[in-house]
Amino acid sequence: MAHSVHKRLAEALLKALIAAAETSKIVKFTSTFVAELSSRFSDLPDEDWTAVIGSTPDAIHEALTPIDLATYNAAYAAAKADQIEHLVQQAIQSQMVGERILDRFDSIRERLQRDIDDERQRGHGLQQTLDAERRRGHELAGGVRMASRWARDAARTRPEVLELARALTEAVGRYESAVPSTSRSADDDLRLRLARATAANAAHQFDEALRFVSEEEGAAEFDTARDRVERAVEVNRVRGDALYGLREWSRALACFERILSLRPKDLGARFVIANCLRSLGRVEDALRHNDALVDELTRLVEEEGRAELANDLAMAHNNRGNARRNLGQHESAIADFDEAIAIRTRLVEEEGRAELASDLASTHNNRGIARGDLGQHESAIADFDKAIAIYTRLVDDEGRAELANDLAMARNNRGNARGDLGQHESAIADFDKAIAIYTRLVEVKGRHYLANKLDLVKHNREIAPVAWRGAEPS
Repeated sequence: MAHSVHKRLAEALLKALIAAAETSKIVKFTSTFVAELSSRFSDLPDEDWTAVIGSTPDAIHEALTPIDLATYNAAYAAAKADQIEHLVQQAIQSQMVGERILDRFDSIRERLQRDIDDERQRGHGLQQTLDAERRRGHELAGGVRMASRWARDAARTRPEVLELARALTEAVGRYESAVPSTSRSADDDLRLRLARATAANAAHQFDEALRFVSEEEGAAEFDTARDRVERAVEVNRVRGDALYGLREWSRALACFERILSLRPKDLGARFVIANCLRSLGRVEDALRHNDALVDELTRLVEEEGRAELANDLAMAHNNRGNARRNLGQHESAIADFDEAIAIRTRLVEEEGRAELASDLASTHNNRGIARGDLGQHESAIADFDKAIAIYTRLVDDEGRAELANDLAMARNNRGNARGDLGQHESAIADFDKAIAIYTRLVEVKGRHYLANKLDLVKHNREIAPVAWRGAEPS
């Protein structure tokens, strides 16, 4: 038969297939396809039609491009059997079945892995028994008993574990039957092999399990995962720091919670999370985080000798003190500030950690506030005196301009305490100096986010004389 006839038929089949597909949102086009063929081939001689239907696709290889040929083959087979709808629906169903099987065997594999973990814990217990026997000098006898016990355990693996292993293997088989290997991604293939390996481990077929996942593959997956974790941590830390600086507490919290999920022991993330929670008004949650930090850091510093974490321990006490003060637990807060000040005073004055001087000033300021809450105004002033002295030296003598805000707020706090003790002129002097600093920061340095603090100090300055007059005896 001439190639031109095959080409005309192939083109007609393709057009029919396209037209049929375009007429339905869901691929159900048997009747449409047949009708389209009938209209397109009404003029085709019967002998040509019969010859084409009875021939094989090989006859038109030279007349069609590879893409045309592939499409033609699908259309040709479907037209010949009049089963387009069945074939397409079967393909769709296979994909859906494949996805369900993947979900199913992932679930089974997770359950099975938990059971294997339980078995592994039993193995650890056996190993501990062996170690104890060795320490008593029974190396050989202990080794024999260990081997025998392990063999018995393998023989009587719990029936539910074996049943899960069988179900997992069957699920993998169903998926492999439903979805051809050419349609599976590398990730799908790995999941299948991991599932088979998990089932093999459950049955104590350890050599078989290793056959499914190579050592090189394990190392490569680890390196890839580690690189991804590093990037994810870096991205979320940079974004989290920026959002924290913008005081967008909820979004910053989300970033650092992601970091903590990847690195559960990341101290920096844990500190920021606690601060975000406190800033969001979730003070009890913040306190729980700070409790955990204090406990862990106390153990690391005092029991394990991790001296480099001493300032972190001081920070944990300082932050917990702030949370406790917010909850009205003033005496407990002061106890925390006492601990933080003791640690930081030693680090700064005895160990020469001059870079921690501002942290020490901050904690004195915080303790001063807590003491003022309890009406201990003279003690509060003593703390504010120390904070102001440190901040003044750092700002004026060492050029630490970024601490000017802290210096101004410490002066405002001392002004309030002095006013409560009737030291009116000294209080006014503190307010005036704080206002001068804030005015320069806002109007000259452009730190407009401090405008609210400037307004606060001005308000304290304005109402102070009225409040004091009202408090004087008549």
